Amino acid sequence: MINWLKEIDLSLSLRLTLNGLLEDYERLAEKKKCITKQITELSRTSRYEQDVKLLRSVPGIGLVIAMAFLTELENMNRFKTFDQLCSFIGFVPSTKSSGEKESVGEITSRAQVILRPLLIEASWIAVQKDPALACRYAELCHKGLMPNKAIIRIAKKLLRRIRFVLKNKELYKLEVV
Repeated sequence: MINWLKEIDLSLSLRLTLNGLLEDYERLAEKKKCITKQITELSRTSRYEQDVKLLRSVPGIGLVIAMAFLTELENMNRFKTFDQLCSFIGFVPSTKSSGEKESVGEITSRAQVILRPLLIEASWIAVQKDPALACRYAELCHKGLMPNKAIIRIAKKLLRRIRFVLKNKELYKLEVV
């Protein structure tokens, strides 16, 4: 594809613009390759190797997401409860209160900016690979929940499973529906 773009017959100004963009793309692709290699090397160290193996057994969790979780969380045991972990990630509802009135809204905008989006992306993959999560997702959508809101609920379930795997040092087992 890149070679095809390099060979397109264009005016001088368009050619200069496209060449600049292609150079940027190639530089970023090389940087991504280098960073992925560094992440892979780090994942093979004694500190991360076992936990990476455990996390990669969870549907939707690959090397990059596993390492992001392990490096951002540092230690799962620092969260005494699942609710504390949810609060850290940003899976708690926002609340508004005034006097005696209190309302609960969407999930809070305050979130862990790296892990929450990664967990949501992993959830989209997990609903394709895990029959129990797929069933729950379909059930939520059938009840009228919009897909983007349903996947947030799935992400919270996935987070609970990630916590279980790391705390109990057990590989993830797909649930039977």
